[in-house]
Amino acid sequence: MSNKDYYSILDVKKDASIDDVKKSFRKLALKHHPDRGGNPETFKEINEAHDVLSDPSKKQKYDMGGNDSINLSDIFGHRQSPFSPFMSSFFQQDMFNQNRTSIVKINKTVDVDLHEAYTGCEKVIEVVIDEICNSCNNTCPTCNGKKMTEKLVTKKTGCAILTQKYMVRCEDCNGSGKVSVKNPGFLCKDCNNTKKKQIKNKFKVSLPNRTYHDFSTHIKHPSLINYIVDVNVVIHFPKYFTRQNNDLCYTKHISLIDCLLGTTFEIQHPSGENIVIDYTKKHDIIKPDTRVTIPGKGIYQNSSLLVKFDISFPTRRMDVDASDKQQAFKHLKENYDKLFTTV
Repeated sequence: MSNKDYYSILDVKKDASIDDVKKSFRKLALKHHPDRGGNPETFKEINEAHDVLSDPSKKQKYDMGGNDSINLSDIFGHRQSPFSPFMSSFFQQDMFNQNRTSIVKINKTVDVDLHEAYTGCEKVIEVVIDEICNSCNNTCPTCNGKKMTEKLVTKKTGCAILTQKYMVRCEDCNGSGKVSVKNPGFLCKDCNNTKKKQIKNKFKVSLPNRTYHDFSTHIKHPSLINYIVDVNVVIHFPKYFTRQNNDLCYTKHISLIDCLLGTTFEIQHPSGENIVIDYTKKHDIIKPDTRVTIPGKGIYQNSSLLVKFDISFPTRRMDVDASDKQQAFKHLKENYDKLFTTV
């Protein structure tokens, strides 16, 4: 085996890291791969150099004694040749990595109400993409860019009729394989010479139950492999409902009389359940900072429903004798609409 300079073959320095070796190997392997018109011997040397310099043990032997100290079995192991299926899968993986870098993300917002977010739902979304028209991307549609077209020539020889097939220069593109949309008479049926066409797709998005606000999910585009749709959920809360951290809040507007005597009311929960709040049996009055916590009824898992109270207070003082409490309370009930601003 002749002494080879593996560092020169991979175009790296002797102190290059393994990552630098692999990076240079990928670049040179793609360039010199036989399937791409490269020299098989050069490609073999590139693989040989990579197998040695990417292995610390083999690299140490090579640095001490050159490639004469490395056996072919150490380099390729039990592989038959550097053109084995392993290399084929390497190039498929490399092409896949290139495709991954060119993935296009499309942001799409889905609006749901609180009931849909709580119980889960399916939404139909439409994605519109402007794509370059493949029908008029300067490729001649007659010869498909091959510059030549088939021509059948029929000749009569005695009693026989012979038909021969010839490859002739394409007349529509004059043998260039390209056409210009500026040429008179050329009209692309797909894009009307705009070079772009819209691709519209509608598909369903399944949202799980208890979907939270700003929930996002990624969906592969149904027809374009390089496109991913980022679906972002926006929850529209009905009147009196809000979100507080991870809890669902409901604000109940009550009068001062209900505040003092207690009250009973129902909350239509987004799950469809009617939750009854009974404050007539409690000894405490309802105060502005009173909170009722119902565990497990929040929009998120293990979150709660918080019931808050908005109490309507008088907007003006009552014109009664304050010492007569019974008369004052009676006056309060009879003149409630005049004394209070209700919500």
